Amino acid sequence: STSLTYRFGYLDRAGLCETTDARVELAVTITLPEWQAPPSAPYELRRDWQRFAQALRRHEERHRDLAIEHAHAL
Repeated sequence: STSLTYRFGYLDRAGLCETTDARVELAVTITLPEWQAPPSAPYELRRDWQRFAQALRRHEERHRDLAIEHAHAL
């Protein structure tokens, strides 16, 4: 989940607005599933879970990276 907020002030200088005190805040929470493999779990299932978990982490981290890029752009 992401939460992006911003706020700013402005000054009126001779009919022109000037932005002041700009602040951007970003909070990112990544929640991933966990699996505690029972001792009887086959090797293939453990291996597949590890691959899935790693791919999912990379995928979610890319969402985080994009949110950071957007916050910087703002």
